[in-house]
Amino acid sequence: MYYLDIGVIISLEKLLQNGIQELEELGLDTCQVNAWNTDILTEENANKLKEIVGYKVKIASVWVGWPGPKAWNFIDGPSTLGLVPKEYRLGWKP
Repeated sequence: MYYLDIGVIISLEKLLQNGIQELEELGLDTCQVNAWNTDILTEENANKLKEIVGYKVKIASVWVGWPGPKAWNFIDGPSTLGLVPKEYRLGWKP
């Protein structure tokens, strides 16, 4: 039998500032971390996050932003989100 962990998406900023209190209040021990602000993706913050989370919370994935245009809608979104559009891939030549 397989048991699926239930979690939420929580920002790296929130974890670094407030710890895992919100996750504990919700009774969750799994999360996905998002980091729109890629400037905070430092080794120092990685070590701080390890200390905060320890073995209490499983981070299932980390989602970060990327350079270039982004449109969070159904009209322009498909050409800017998901797989990186060809014109923004490293090394792509028309």
